[in-house]
Amino acid sequence: MFRAHVRVALMAGAVALPGALMAAADPQVTKSVQTLIFDTPHMSLVSKGRELTYRYEHTVSSEALLGKPFSDNIRVRVLKVDATGKRDVDMKVFGGEYERKWGESGLTLNPIFIWYMNNSVNQYQRLAGGGEYPYLKDRFSKAFVEKNEIEAAKIQFDGKEVDGYKLTLTPYAGDKNVRKMQGFEKSTFVVTFSPDVPGYFVEMTANIESRKSNTPKMTERLTLVKVGDMQ
Repeated sequence: MFRAHVRVALMAGAVALPGALMAAADPQVTKSVQTLIFDTPHMSLVSKGRELTYRYEHTVSSEALLGKPFSDNIRVRVLKVDATGKRDVDMKVFGGEYERKWGESGLTLNPIFIWYMNNSVNQYQRLAGGGEYPYLKDRFSKAFVEKNEIEAAKIQFDGKEVDGYKLTLTPYAGDKNVRKMQGFEKSTFVVTFSPDVPGYFVEMTANIESRKSNTPKMTERLTLVKVGDMQ
């Protein structure tokens, strides 16, 4: 569920991102997740010189076990658009001593999605274990077409209601290494997106929680908070 009063600055002015996410009147989703996520050009609505800002929030149930909570911004900028619509993109992750930069050319996918996937697997391995990173990453990736629940949704954006989707993943449920995962195998990962929103992805969360008592919990959230000119 989105928090109320998140705001996005567009060229036409400030508009509200969703205060609520609602199930569509017709919940039937006819497109495959493969098509919706991996075969769709996420960046098609982000032109040269534009920037997406995502707010990252990392919260924990126990600072003693997992360290302090943390929040910062991640910025995705479009530097160039070629004749085929592919983008040269750079991404600045966090600021100050934690700042990391990344750049790539010829993209149609939003790099924030790749970052979310990699970070989610890293954090899951940190808490749950259950295997080496390549194995966990493979299971996470395959869950987008094998272990998901998807529903159509209506999202309030730019002063109007747009069509979108809410995708919930449980990539490690029933995994062959479940005994090594300390009860974390039913952790959920939720991706909310719309082809009518610049950058495609509106919110992505990782809820890493064990069914066993007295175990720490971690929640991570990425929310689109601003679309504007590059700074």
